[in-house]
Amino acid sequence: MAGQISVIDFGRFIGGSTNERKSVAYDIDKALTTSGFLSLINHGIEQSIIDECFYWSERFFELPVHEKSQLSPSVHKMRHGYLGIGKEIVRGERSHKENFDFGNPEDSDMESWPSPEKLPGFRECAETFYHACSRLISELFECIDLIFKLDTNDSLSKHHSGSADVVSFLHYPAVRQRGNFVRGMAHSDLGTITLLFQHGIGGLQVADHDSTRETTTVAIEKTANFIDVHPDSQAILVNVGYLLMRWTNGRWPSTVHRVTWPPGFRDTQDSGMQTDTPERFSIAFFSFPDYEVDIEPLENCRSQQQPRRWKNSLNAGEYLLKKRRQLYSS
Repeated sequence: MAGQISVIDFGRFIGGSTNERKSVAYDIDKALTTSGFLSLINHGIEQSIIDECFYWSERFFELPVHEKSQLSPSVHKMRHGYLGIGKEIVRGERSHKENFDFGNPEDSDMESWPSPEKLPGFRECAETFYHACSRLISELFECIDLIFKLDTNDSLSKHHSGSADVVSFLHYPAVRQRGNFVRGMAHSDLGTITLLFQHGIGGLQVADHDSTRETTTVAIEKTANFIDVHPDSQAILVNVGYLLMRWTNGRWPSTVHRVTWPPGFRDTQDSGMQTDTPERFSIAFFSFPDYEVDIEPLENCRSQQQPRRWKNSLNAGEYLLKKRRQLYSS
């Protein structure tokens, strides 16, 4: 990774010539092959929509816990709503964050929206944001088609109706903590593509896989160098999920990442001093395949020189439901 996440001007793909689109596709393939992460600028989502979503996210998390908890979903289904601090469990550790999740407004059975009397405009803004992200995901699939020479019948967009996509408003509360502390445990994402929007306060770190030979998350967390990702409100972070790694036969890695202290506070914490760390907000759009899809490596990602890395296909729905139950088992 060489200590950097590539910055891609996606405007050259959205409105560019054939040669410009090919150039952007080449740059994206190179970036994702190298690190599994990239940063998009000129991505086509209006900044006013992003800013308004952060505004409503902050208003939502200001609500009393008992009001937010009334919007909690069942853990046994891919339903949406409020998930409180400590509800997410990664390798036995509870994450110090809370989130509000919602899906496709067109076909979601979600009923757990905040009251319009409490948060007027929240739902409308959230749905506008969802559709803007969905359009960007479609354009990224066009780019993937170009990279792997996929025709209409083979395009990954065929397997992504949006029925399983999720937006997550994330809040890491302010904490007073001494010594080593991780707000969000090291992990890699589950689905196809993740879009991440950051707002002001940093703390996201991405593992530099060039710094370790390990392949499991636990071993990578212990041995890899982690690179700080600066929160740029004008850019969107894009990273590869596990299922896209399977589709590309491992060509694009699903890179381990975590949320810890913002860089400016880390030296204080390492010294053993106790101090307050400010709250952190981010928003993620998780693109998932439709549940019935079986993941097989793309034809252009396997050959005699690069045989298929996983012997069996993987059903997307079974995999995602299993992982969700593991994350929210309590």
